Amino acid sequence: MQRHITEFLGPIFAKEIIEIARRWRYYLCRTAYGVILLFIMYVAWDASQSTGAVMGSGNFLARVAAIVFSATSHVQYWAVYVLVPAFLCGVVAGEREEHTLELLFITPLTDREIVLGKLFSRVAAMVCLILCGVPVLSLIMLFGGVGPESIWRVLAATLLAIFFAGSHAIYFSVIARGPMEALTRTYVAFFIWLAGLAILAWGFRQLLQATSASISDELAEILAPIYMCLAPVFLVYPLVSFWGAVDETYHATLAFTYGGWSWPLSFVVPALASLFLSWRAIRRLRQTPRPRVPWTQRIPWTTKLRQKSARPEAAAARRAKAATTWF
Repeated sequence: MQRHITEFLGPIFAKEIIEIARRWRYYLCRTAYGVILLFIMYVAWDASQSTGAVMGSGNFLARVAAIVFSATSHVQYWAVYVLVPAFLCGVVAGEREEHTLELLFITPLTDREIVLGKLFSRVAAMVCLILCGVPVLSLIMLFGGVGPESIWRVLAATLLAIFFAGSHAIYFSVIARGPMEALTRTYVAFFIWLAGLAILAWGFRQLLQATSASISDELAEILAPIYMCLAPVFLVYPLVSFWGAVDETYHATLAFTYGGWSWPLSFVVPALASLFLSWRAIRRLRQTPRPRVPWTQRIPWTTKLRQKSARPEAAAARRAKAATTWF
């Protein structure tokens, strides 16, 4: 199986895996992750003791297990969106900036082998980091309050987040001119996905509540099927899969409202978006990155302002004014 994986991903994958195993920052990440897990367990235990529950009782241990499970799941999930761009945004943009990417183009390596080899080598490193917390989550089941299906759901949602974040990072690393530009654009894309869609969902909910309170019952019955058809659109939100995994109540609400396949369906759109971005990264690998154009230059009336400010008399006036200012 290892041979087939290496043949599909190419020699870049094998080379990057060997180099990653020798870099100290990945050992530092694993150590820091383990220390954070221990700190979370201590904080959860201390918070449960302050509630006044009886030590050693089943309810107390189940409460501690639920708190540790929720906190650990949130830490490892959000660590994906923080660490994966840091691992991946410089793999292609850094080589383009150092003018070493052209050396790969003259080899027999294909674009697929270059992009997927660099992508999945970092994804494998992140998966190994996340798997370090699986034994801790598995031991939590001994205290009760957490079922094995919850652990597997959280693991599946986290793996999807790794692929989702990795595909965005490798895409922006291909189209950017430098690692910092790729890192910035990746975090902006995450903000749009995670915060922008949440704001749209909140606005849709507020609109639904406002219209349902002001319209008549007959019109509400007509609009109810439309609202039910629009509601599953928000399953494209990447956090739905995680919330359904870590929160049993939310998972039961999804199953009751949209059916038993609602939670698995929340994986479809993020997975397809990840595959599309990976494919686009392969297609655009040999293209020269376009110069970044500020969004203000795309506004029509700003073009006239720039042309007016570029006149010689306007430039001379600005220089004369600048010469008289105190700073």
